[in-house]
Amino acid sequence: MSGIKFFESTAQIFNVAVHGGLVGLAGLFFAIFMIGWSLFKIFKSKVPDLDSESVGIASSVIAAVIAMFFYPFNLALIFTFYSLLALFVLTFWDREKKTYDVEKKASLSLISSLGFIGGLILTLLGVYFVSLNYVADLKYVKALNQTEIKSAMDYVIEAINWNEKDDRYYRLSSQLALNLLSSELSKPQADQKAENVQNYLSSAVALAQKATQVAPQESNNWNNLANVYQNLMQLVNGADALAESAYLRASELRPGDPSFHNRIGSMYLFKADLVRQLMVAGGASAQQLNQQVGAALLKSEDAFKQAIELSSNFGLAIYNLGAVYERQNKLNEAIGQLEKIAPFNSNQAGLAFELGLLYYRANQKGKSFEQLQRAVVLFPDYANARWYLALIYEERGEIDQAKEQLERILSIEANKDNQIVLSKLSELDAGKVSIPPGKVLDQKPL
Repeated sequence: MSGIKFFESTAQIFNVAVHGGLVGLAGLFFAIFMIGWSLFKIFKSKVPDLDSESVGIASSVIAAVIAMFFYPFNLALIFTFYSLLALFVLTFWDREKKTYDVEKKASLSLISSLGFIGGLILTLLGVYFVSLNYVADLKYVKALNQTEIKSAMDYVIEAINWNEKDDRYYRLSSQLALNLLSSELSKPQADQKAENVQNYLSSAVALAQKATQVAPQESNNWNNLANVYQNLMQLVNGADALAESAYLRASELRPGDPSFHNRIGSMYLFKADLVRQLMVAGGASAQQLNQQVGAALLKSEDAFKQAIELSSNFGLAIYNLGAVYERQNKLNEAIGQLEKIAPFNSNQAGLAFELGLLYYRANQKGKSFEQLQRAVVLFPDYANARWYLALIYEERGEIDQAKEQLERILSIEANKDNQIVLSKLSELDAGKVSIPPGKVLDQKPL
């Protein structure tokens, strides 16, 4: 729930304040004041002239006004409120009639004419801008319904041309530009066009930035910009720092939401894994890359801790912090993080599997064995869990049980021709045991 953004408050009065601002709030309170003033004048008279219909309308309006301070209104309730308000005006303000003859006063005639012309101009302008927004939204909906990225991009660009003040269009178009970039990069090197790559890359950034300019107080725009930068980490140096800055801005706008810090942590965790892949054995280069891995893991750790500080039961951040500790070789700390969330995720075979591997690395083999058994109970076709379970049985000297696990792996259609499993089963059938104590995890997963 911590990452959910609510668009309606608990009372309609707050919705009016947020969506209408001071002008909308002032208009609403003016209407409430006029309702109260009208009722006060009627009840102040010695003999109030009220029939049953008038009492019913007045009671309904009063109930609606009170409800605005306690409940949010949907479209039907808003329509009902303004309908009751119109009936109230027709019922209670019809008692006092004043007639003005604009032909007898030149000033009054001029004012009424100017008022009519001004009202007509405002109406026409309103119709014009509403029509622009309506057409833009139609294009936007068409873009969302497209299955081809290029067609969706064309429609959302049309929507922007009709209405350039809607940040939703820029968010969607930036993500579509990222998809086009990904599609271009997935092509064989000979078929890639550098011009297209550069165009899609710059478009994704520019459109995401434009969204933050159109609506700078909307956290979704900053989150989207950060996401764009994060996706460009492998292409643009320093993109991670720009992404972090955008995530922090989003966090400022939604200070109680820990998801932004979790995303920062995930980004630096990904960077650490990425740099680790680039490391080469020995030399200054390897040492420098190793320092980059350490720095990225420290930033990741700090971000996950901030997320957990904001929401102590944020399971994803707790799990991710455990992943950071695992990469830092802090096995006991990593196990501690996963043990915190294990009771609340007792049906997750993957969590039991990872916890089992961590227990083994920490030389807690009994617990490791229990967790791997739990993983295959939760998901009987979990090949990797059965693979390591077979290796532990082999390490224990329980060869029949090890062979049973391997045979179960081969019974799965996708694994029936797996040469690694077939070779291991052949070795065990031949009486050859090749797993020395403590070396189970030296074997790669399937």
